[in-house]
Amino acid sequence: LYPDDPSIGGASYFQTLVDNVRYEDGYKAVKSFTERYPDIADAWDVLAMCYLALGDPDNAAVAERKVREVDPTWALSASNSYWYNVGDLDKAIEFRKKDLSADNATDADRFYLLTDFTHNRHLPALNFEAGRYTEALRCLEEGRTYVGGDPSYWQYQMGIVLSAVGQGERALEIALRMEKNDEIRSRLFAYRFKGHAQVAMGDTEGARATAKHVHELARRIGPFMSFHAYRIEADAALADNDPDAALTALDAMCRINYGPFAGMLHVNTYDMLARAHHMAGHLDEAERLHKKILLIFGGHAISHYELGIVYEEMGRPEDAVPH
Repeated sequence: LYPDDPSIGGASYFQTLVDNVRYEDGYKAVKSFTERYPDIADAWDVLAMCYLALGDPDNAAVAERKVREVDPTWALSASNSYWYNVGDLDKAIEFRKKDLSADNATDADRFYLLTDFTHNRHLPALNFEAGRYTEALRCLEEGRTYVGGDPSYWQYQMGIVLSAVGQGERALEIALRMEKNDEIRSRLFAYRFKGHAQVAMGDTEGARATAKHVHELARRIGPFMSFHAYRIEADAALADNDPDAALTALDAMCRINYGPFAGMLHVNTYDMLARAHHMAGHLDEAERLHKKILLIFGGHAISHYELGIVYEEMGRPEDAVPH
């Protein structure tokens, strides 16, 4: 309605298009916007995401350099995905460590660089993708020193990473403490990862009960909570080797969202879809999804492995070997 008003037609709108998998629409809109408003750094950051989503990491790198040129402070929290996208995790981690030690980095910058796993591929996510789980958790512990007066977000990130690396018991302890908090935000963050912690502990029935409770919360609060409920249901179904239930939950989840683009929630959505189709024997679809993941997220090493397994089962060992 207001294409010439940068406060309305700005980066948050473009980010919403990207998060809802409307990559072409997002690209066209944000490209036009940066041509008219070349000094808005977060718009260049979304343009970089669009290039990545469309499988063009080289142009994404150009847009990322523009972010740093326009606003070096914004660049510290930008998606900064190029090296990860082309599969060079060591360089991606090195790049982020330089941001962490930059003279212009604030405590808030350092907090997100050290703790953000779900929404951006910062140091915990990059180390997780490289299989360096101990280092991913160490980053989160270091990030705790920058929490300030709001621990909920840090607890959520720590809980979801602990669940992802198989330390469900520790994650569940955090969730149970958060559930007792008087602040509603703390309780909502707890429900986002409690079910995954239960799955990591082998308690899939408990996870389903948590998902049911989260669905009830969603009816009062909003559908974004149902995204997390369906995700827990899919996680539990995959753990129980029930691909049909997993695909049903994932279909409902993806109708809401795929998770914020560039974070591990987004990567894991495609991961779970590929695994569910593989488990169901839909090898062509599993292959397509893994290739789609790797086109956008070249640093997602486990997808290479799982694609190799799919090719083995297809009787294509010459395609499996490189992965």
